[in-house]
Amino acid sequence: MKARVSFVLALFFLFYFPFIKTVFAVSVTISDYPSTVTENSFTITASVSGAVTGTNYLKIDLFKDGSENYFGETFNNADWYGGSTYSQYFPISVQSGVTWSGNLQGRVGSPSSTQYDGTGTYKMRLRRYTSGGGYTSSEANNNAVVVSIVIPTPTPTVTSTPTPGPTSTSTPTPTRTPTPTNTPTPKLSVSPTLSKISPTDILKESTQSGLATSQTGGVLSDEENVLAAASAKKPDTLFQKLSVALGIVFIAACAILTFRIIKKGELIQDEEE
Repeated sequence: MKARVSFVLALFFLFYFPFIKTVFAVSVTISDYPSTVTENSFTITASVSGAVTGTNYLKIDLFKDGSENYFGETFNNADWYGGSTYSQYFPISVQSGVTWSGNLQGRVGSPSSTQYDGTGTYKMRLRRYTSGGGYTSSEANNNAVVVSIVIPTPTPTVTSTPTPGPTSTSTPTPTRTPTPTNTPTPKLSVSPTLSKISPTDILKESTQSGLATSQTGGVLSDEENVLAAASAKKPDTLFQKLSVALGIVFIAACAILTFRIIKKGELIQDEEE
């Protein structure tokens, strides 16, 4: 019986303890990190040793001590991620027997009031997912460090909804139609037309006025009437005589000029012959 028990214990130590060593031999360490975390992103330095060859994924967890309400976002070399898909976190390539070390970035993100209750002391840990999506809580808790998060909690803004009051019906005011203004009709201005007055008319009027004056002053004698008639006809007779004289002079000048032109033409013709 003792031999059987010894055989079972030997098998247990030979097969079980190496298996335990393989499972719990992985060590994750955070060696460099900021003591104070703000709303800006931060960088930490980490190392992974004892893991088997393959691709692992690292996730930064922020949480209150004693709480399991984890928050935070990790940069995966392309975008910030804080969801539940492990393969969207920061990827690393590990080899058996070789320690991986490097830097990765994190930030607080947009935690809920349950996850983050204001400025204070929190913890930061690094969760390592295997290529199959598994992780160990004890491994993550063992590498946790204490940090101070200084981000004011935003005060919710209360928006008050105004209470609608009674609706007043306004009576439309009638619009007055403007009365058209009478446009004044333009008046036609009559310009006086000046008639042409010849010197003969003036002489006649002056003669007639002179006769009328004489008649109003008194009765003229026969001699005075003859003299008045002669003075009225005298300008017409002079004008006629002057016109006749000028016509005779003009006709004589034309005759002389014509004679000279003809004479000159004959002279020129004789010279050409």
